Amino acid sequence: MYTPVHVINKDSKTAYIAAWQQFLANQHYKVGGIDGIWGQHTTDFTEQFQKDNKLGVDGKVGPATLANAQKQHGFQFPVIQNLEIAGHSNIVIDVSHYQKYNPRTDTDNICFENAYHAGIRAVIHKCSERNGGKDSIDPTYHRRVAKAKAAGLLWGAYHFGGAGSGVEQANYFLNEVGQSDNTVLVLDWETTNMSVADAVAFVTTVHSKTGKYPMLYSRARFINDAHPSSDQLAILSQCPLWLSAYSWKTINPSLPNGWDKYTIWQFSDSIHGHGALPVSGIGDCDRNLFNGAATDLQSFWTTYGIKL
Repeated sequence: MYTPVHVINKDSKTAYIAAWQQFLANQHYKVGGIDGIWGQHTTDFTEQFQKDNKLGVDGKVGPATLANAQKQHGFQFPVIQNLEIAGHSNIVIDVSHYQKYNPRTDTDNICFENAYHAGIRAVIHKCSERNGGKDSIDPTYHRRVAKAKAAGLLWGAYHFGGAGSGVEQANYFLNEVGQSDNTVLVLDWETTNMSVADAVAFVTTVHSKTGKYPMLYSRARFINDAHPSSDQLAILSQCPLWLSAYSWKTINPSLPNGWDKYTIWQFSDSIHGHGALPVSGIGDCDRNLFNGAATDLQSFWTTYGIKL
């Protein structure tokens, strides 16, 4: 269970925003769709609620507004629970230096042991990225590999693709991953800065040097809007799909052209989507469902994990 906060705004968890929208609708304010997205209607009718209840009017659900809604009108925070879907396992997270690392003091407070005891079985960590024509390493990547494996977690590494040669990016990525035992590799392709041709060059370079295709992380609409040719799609679809879809309403995300299933579904960033919960020892981070049982996850890592 996630402890309720004392304010609801555009940055709040989807479930909290949706609960507030439903509350306004129950109070006969025509807020529109209950979608968990804080839009102008939500602001407008929050202001109207504040006026009608003689509260300070700012369109924000702060402590005074919440107290009135709870005590006078019965508003309740929803209980957020882990997302559970038959045939899936909620046991994968992905992280980077944004979790628990303070670059000013060079302190890292991440605790993989706690994550393992909380039921997590695999972590996919940002390794590198292309930005401004240059590749760089995540400052926490190398220090966390051994710690995660010592905690019993399977390890994956991703490269955030950017503009420029996919071959160069793949080589940089592989060099940073270095001597590796059972590491699943991933291309994070979510920006138009990386062309389809360079994404194809990246995955083919990884395949030629490791004998295995990397996973491909992306959104269905992004892949479809990139309009890969049939030949390009034939190569990209060799990659197991790591699908990003933070839907609040559906548990059946759409697939991009070329794939008939996803291997991993990133369903939440701990703010948006079903089951937006933090992880013990990690805090807020991206949450993922593996399409299979925990034993299948080990088999997948064995099949796609590289050994350089």
